[in-house]
Amino acid sequence: MAVMRHETRLATLTLAAVVGGVGLCSSGCSGTDSPTMGPVVAQAQPPIVLPVPVGGQQVTFGPFSTFGADTQLCRTVKLDNDKPFAVSKFEVAMLEGSHHFILFKGHDKPDGTQVEYPDNVFDCKGTINFDEWDFLLDVNKKGGATWELGEGQAVVFRPHAQIMIQSHFVNSVNSQLVKSNGAYSVLNLHPMDLGDVKHRIQGMFTVNTRIAIPPHAMGWESKRRCSFSDTVHVVAMTGHFHEQGVDFKVDQMDMNLAQNGLIREVYCSGPGCADPAGAASSWDSPLFKTFEPPLLVNGNSFEGFEFMCSYNNTTDTTLYFGGLAATQEHCNLFFQYYVDQDKDSHLKCEEGSGGW
Repeated sequence: MAVMRHETRLATLTLAAVVGGVGLCSSGCSGTDSPTMGPVVAQAQPPIVLPVPVGGQQVTFGPFSTFGADTQLCRTVKLDNDKPFAVSKFEVAMLEGSHHFILFKGHDKPDGTQVEYPDNVFDCKGTINFDEWDFLLDVNKKGGATWELGEGQAVVFRPHAQIMIQSHFVNSVNSQLVKSNGAYSVLNLHPMDLGDVKHRIQGMFTVNTRIAIPPHAMGWESKRRCSFSDTVHVVAMTGHFHEQGVDFKVDQMDMNLAQNGLIREVYCSGPGCADPAGAASSWDSPLFKTFEPPLLVNGNSFEGFEFMCSYNNTTDTTLYFGGLAATQEHCNLFFQYYVDQDKDSHLKCEEGSGGW
């Protein structure tokens, strides 16, 4: 039985006093492009209160002050599970002004141990080091979201698993809740019996950094391919960009279809989508799509995904890739999958890693 974690500690350190960041990110972890976080007056109770899952775990992040600015911070912490822990439902709640909440777990080393870091909070605008961190979940929707996995599916955490949470608040300048309560997020991990796990779910985070949108360019597009290194079954997917983003589309690269000049669109989020659920989505609440049955994608045969982001640049400046939501853009694809073998596949794009 996992020990429940429910924390309300305040992030009272300044970034200059925070230790570390080495190895956590491949770039941009110096704290130079994000404001110093400051203390938040303690509240009688946390800004968000969720029941702790029975037999599960709860991890909180904050509250921390954003000083009314675009703020992205990471927290490293270990779970309190003494035994392997299977999670079949993720529940994330965030205060108004939140942009995204991303969950990673530490990458297993060749000797069977995991990467380890102290419980720490630090600026993390840069690209994550995927040699040390495995992506699990991205929540883009305002206020948070809940994802319940399919029957027999679960994410399995090793004992005392090392995790990292990335929390991004972009609308805090106009958010009275954030001004008075601080930026705050809650993660609930709902358990299932390990014996009922048929498919161990893993996550993939692919990034297109080739973004340079000219001033006032309308309908500007950028595409990238991800040819899979392994054959997988995709169970969920979401796209991610910033406020100049319009449509996020994903096509499956299927050799049989390609021979007939056909493509298969498997995901679309934005006003230009034919799918009503996708058309009702927006840059700050993109579609989170689940696949039932899971989507089979072959590896080692130039099959995989091609994803496209389109933008309307309404500003007077060229927009490049970066973490600042108002002045930089993203084109990030997230999806979850499993392999037929009961193993960690560490799926990769043949064209390169997440920093293409």
